[in-house]
Amino acid sequence: MRFKGIIPAMLPPLTEEQHVNEQVTRQLTRRMIDAGVNGVFALGTNGKFHLLEEKEKLNNE
Repeated sequence: MRFKGIIPAMLPPLTEEQHVNEQVTRQLTRRMIDAGVNGVFALGTNGKFHLLEEKEKLNNE
């Protein structure tokens, strides 16, 4: 697999309970796609991955 173009690292928006805010995540993802990015690097390089439960990391609805 080859990656090219703009692929920003996205900090996952969390609720006050420290769970992924799915609605805001979808809004941010749509905004980046509408802006022309080639992909999104979710949980990339920000160190927040340890705060998420396994089911939140693997949610591929």
